[in-house]
Amino acid sequence: MEIPRTKIVIGNDVFIGHNATLVYPCSKVGDGAIIGAGTIVNFDVPPYAIVGGSPAMIIRYRFPKAKIEALLESRWWENDLEQLYPARGEFMKPVSGSRVR
Repeated sequence: MEIPRTKIVIGNDVFIGHNATLVYPCSKVGDGAIIGAGTIVNFDVPPYAIVGGSPAMIIRYRFPKAKIEALLESRWWENDLEQLYPARGEFMKPVSGSRVR
């Protein structure tokens, strides 16, 4: 029996806990996702989802849908450090839709 192999795309600002395993048919971990330690992921993880368990399940999302859409649209991770440095204090505050650009 041949095991299918796929490339897995891991988004930006993703945290993957210790001993987490991504197995077929998982091919993408969305931006901002969190995968808990020891989790076995067998599906594509949506952006800003928190998943855990064996097999994995979505526990919740990090932010409400509107904030997720604003974060994805902002693509803040593509900015140079020089652009991000002046706004470093903003990264320590709770996310609000009006501050996401």
